[in-house]
Amino acid sequence: MTCQEMNIYLDRTGDSLLPAEAQEHLTRCSRCRNLYIRMGPMRQLTERGHLASSGIPPEILDDLKPVRPVPPGPVLALLYLIPVVIALALGVWMWGAGGWQAQAAVTRVALFGAICVAAALAGYSLSREMIPGSRRRIAVRPAAAVAVLVFVGVVAISFHRQYNIDLASISESCFLRGLEIAALTFLLGLGIARHGAWLDRAAAVRIIGLLAASSALLVLTTYCPVLNAAHVFGSHLAAVTVVIAASWLLGRVVR
Repeated sequence: MTCQEMNIYLDRTGDSLLPAEAQEHLTRCSRCRNLYIRMGPMRQLTERGHLASSGIPPEILDDLKPVRPVPPGPVLALLYLIPVVIALALGVWMWGAGGWQAQAAVTRVALFGAICVAAALAGYSLSREMIPGSRRRIAVRPAAAVAVLVFVGVVAISFHRQYNIDLASISESCFLRGLEIAALTFLLGLGIARHGAWLDRAAAVRIIGLLAASSALLVLTTYCPVLNAAHVFGSHLAAVTVVIAASWLLGRVVR
């Protein structure tokens, strides 16, 4: 009998009466012999009925219920992006995709690439937060900072159109719609994330807030045809800032 076979036998049975081959192995292997000796008190409790064969008290076993395993990290990250997809589909259905159509191809790639990276980073961070003991293999903060700088830089360089319309009223409308989309995404994100392990409630709420902010910016950039930097900074990014600040404060409340 090998050490591995001995360990398997002890895990399955834990009997004090060992077969001849197991007893012979104990005489030759000091490691297994020490393990068997240390398991002696546990075997005695099991024989007396104080512990189940697994070593867990019966009163705990009676209350155990089957649980649904947490999905793998990549699957969980994609799952947390579902609210963003729903919000985008709803925004396009209600308000159209005028912004997408008005932007040049290069500008479109840069803006939507930056927003999608930010949303993906939020989903990834939330999946790491919901899996106990998981590590972040991606430097989220530097990557998110680069995405923000790309978006701001492209808007500042490319959005210089002037319009003979009341930009104040349009900015107010975009700002409120951004908050509406963010609220929807936030609620949907909370509904999905409640199945995870909320070890740090404040961090989870703040990450969901970042996800909601990315969703709001994605919808606003898709539907709004006003390519004016002052408008984008004063309404789109203002809504994003309010969402992030609100989620940060909410995180302090639920901590």
